[in-house]
Amino acid sequence: MSEEQHWVILTQIWDGPAPELIIQRALDQPGAKRRRMGIKFQCPQCRDDGHDRHRDNAIVFNDGKWACAYAPGEVSHKQAIAKALGALGEPAEIALDEKAFYDEVL
Repeated sequence: MSEEQHWVILTQIWDGPAPELIIQRALDQPGAKRRRMGIKFQCPQCRDDGHDRHRDNAIVFNDGKWACAYAPGEVSHKQAIAKALGALGEPAEIALDEKAFYDEVL
């Protein structure tokens, strides 16, 4: 690639609630307990499926991301947690001119 060529990258930005607000909402969930890594609480999808009697399968990490310990790769669990947290914002795609970005940063 010559110096005149550069890449345009599509990336996503988060358009939902701030991590602090997601963490606060996690504290309002059934079984919510603060742990070293974040807030553990009952996963709504696990509850609906008859799991999570201990009410601790869902976690909101300290950075505001969330997951289900019982079904970490299952989209339905992540979506159920997002709905309970009021965090169903859609990521927005933006085009990023890589050369211009690095020229500005470096």
